[in-house]
Amino acid sequence: MTRISSGADSAIPVQIHDNDFLPPAEILITETNNQSLVSEDGQTDSISLRLSRQPTSPVTISFGANSQIIATPSSVTFDANNWNRELSVTLGAVER
Repeated sequence: MTRISSGADSAIPVQIHDNDFLPPAEILITETNNQSLVSEDGQTDSISLRLSRQPTSPVTISFGANSQIIATPSSVTFDANNWNRELSVTLGAVER
């Protein structure tokens, strides 16, 4: 809170909101029927991802290799043109 003096005996409280700082964008994930179910017998599922706000530079989300789960594509990139559109990723299980 900053106080601005309007005369010798009075001050007006002023609150300054700094709009130069933006919190990081959130990754919003939508699952099929609120869950992701895959199986080693070939059942796949998909998730959709988007960002909560426009990024200041491209954002790439990579899905690391897991011994049992595979994601296709293995990464998605959001930028100023597609941040608010859902990008789909297919999940599958691999028998090892």
